[in-house]
Amino acid sequence: MTIPYEQPLMPLSPGERVIPEPPRRGEPGGEPCGICSGKATSAVWSDEHWSLHPPVGGSLRGAVWLASRVHVDSFSDLPPQVAADFGRVVAKVERGILSLGDVARVHLYRWATEAPTSTSGCCRALSECSKPTE
Repeated sequence: MTIPYEQPLMPLSPGERVIPEPPRRGEPGGEPCGICSGKATSAVWSDEHWSLHPPVGGSLRGAVWLASRVHVDSFSDLPPQVAADFGRVVAKVERGILSLGDVARVHLYRWATEAPTSTSGCCRALSECSKPTE
């Protein structure tokens, strides 16, 4: 990954637009989905709609990826039943991370720029824990 800044934090010019956009991971013509192809870490939890994975090479305590089992481009494209289930699952993940102890907050992020939302490039939610401040 390239951060769009150089030291001492000077903005870089954006690259040329690519139209049409190249296929993303998990799309026809793109690289295979990491979870579907077995290139991701093994799930630590899963059900019929979701799988939860530690990041590849991750070292942050409590960091996990939540991935939907359907390949879609956005949360709004999830089937209604899966979209409705998202809150229940995220709350379950948060309770699990908080149960590790010494965790003040759980942060939720969404990424789907490299892959359509799916098992590996899915409605990924990275939860990471913050230690309480003294």
